[in-house]
Amino acid sequence: PPGTDLQSTTNKAIQVENLAKTLQSQGQVSDIQTTIGQGSGTAAALAQLTGGSAGGVSNAAALTLSLTGQAGDPQALASSLEGQINAIGGFQSVKVQTVSATQGGGGAGGQTSGLDIELVSNNTANLRQANKTILDYLSGPRAAELNIANVTSNLADVKPALQIDVNPQLAIVHGTTAAQVAQQIGGLLNGSNAGTITLSNASDPSAANKPLSLFVQVDPTKINQDRLKNLPVGTINPVPLAQVATIQEVPGAVSVTRINGDQAASITGKITSQNTIDVQRKVEQEVKKLSLPAGVTVGSGTQAQSQSQALQSLGVALLIAIGLVYLVMLIWSGSLLNPLVILFSLPLAAIGAILGLFITGKPIGITSLIGMLMLIGIVVTNAIVLLDLVEQYRRGGRSIYDAVLHAGQVRVRPILMTAIATIVALFPLALSSGSDSFLTSDLAIVVMGGLFTSTMLTLLVVPVVYSLVNGLRNRLTRKPQTPYIPPAQPVPTDENRVEAVS
Repeated sequence: PPGTDLQSTTNKAIQVENLAKTLQSQGQVSDIQTTIGQGSGTAAALAQLTGGSAGGVSNAAALTLSLTGQAGDPQALASSLEGQINAIGGFQSVKVQTVSATQGGGGAGGQTSGLDIELVSNNTANLRQANKTILDYLSGPRAAELNIANVTSNLADVKPALQIDVNPQLAIVHGTTAAQVAQQIGGLLNGSNAGTITLSNASDPSAANKPLSLFVQVDPTKINQDRLKNLPVGTINPVPLAQVATIQEVPGAVSVTRINGDQAASITGKITSQNTIDVQRKVEQEVKKLSLPAGVTVGSGTQAQSQSQALQSLGVALLIAIGLVYLVMLIWSGSLLNPLVILFSLPLAAIGAILGLFITGKPIGITSLIGMLMLIGIVVTNAIVLLDLVEQYRRGGRSIYDAVLHAGQVRVRPILMTAIATIVALFPLALSSGSDSFLTSDLAIVVMGGLFTSTMLTLLVVPVVYSLVNGLRNRLTRKPQTPYIPPAQPVPTDENRVEAVS
């Protein structure tokens, strides 16, 4: 409800966290992130949820659950979870919805656009100390060397708060308990229901003779440290609060972020280099070398973790693609060695792709890896076309040398024509500019560079590897090679000359 303080909202959020932890123990959820109050990137969402402004929200919390493959239907899980949360009670509104995990797209190659470091600890003081140490280090002279700027933390935003520590022994002496004192203070600060009244002469006829609830609360603008000290507490022998408690002003959090039940802080900043993945990794290594308080763990933030997982998934996809290509060629050729010879053209394509990125100053990212994935299917076609004709010549009785030589002469023209046509068609994408140009430019550069080197080297390297592999196979099987015999030139005769003239 409106007016709920941050601590009360945190207590409710922890109850919801416990539901999520049950799903986590069942393997349906991998990570749980909780933001209570105004947080970086969540203020607008919380304001929309509560109908308030983004300037300060203390009565709302947002939890993000990262689902695993065992979660089943996300929509069904969301509906079930919403019912369980409502069953807890005490909420003004509950909304559970599914969202798609997006990869960072602001940096070159589809990488994260900024620094994203996450600190986690179960000790608030240690977390704040570690947060300050890292902020001071990353905002100092090392910032330019590490290619970062404008480093901030969501833990840095604080507001003054009054902390009341009730002494249980003193409270008992004055005929009360610490829990009763806390309840009295909470009732005054948070407000409480004071019964109902009925208006007989209401200005609005629809409100007449209807019971209205009364809500009583101390005016927050008139609360200060001196008035709290003189606030009477206790029932049997009321005494000023200062006699049973210590009151001091402390920095209060504007928001509370929790990762898997522990308090967390997010440090973000701008990366001035295009190679954002490398900068993120270097900064994490530097931060872990700092002398941080015990119990504070440092790792990549949600965005950086998502980027890393995407790169790993693409790496796995590359290996699967190579395996599928080999399987198709194995079925086509019926040979175990010939597909391996054809796959030898893939490293030749990687040389050109990496060289193209190096010349243009582009880092290796998601988009460039997608280009690599495309190259696997494009590049092997040249080697397949070449070796298919070599095998036809071999079955016709020609030697390895003769078959490779003649196949190269026949296939060089169509191979070069298709490669040049593809490279020329990709020039507009490679030269594109704009905010989203990295999506097209990086991919085009990778495909162009890989196709260029693979085409040039395939016509030279693949025939040589094919000859060496077949020579080694023949020696192992002790099968004599068919010697190379140059084609016999016809001897000119008078009859031939007459036929030529005629």
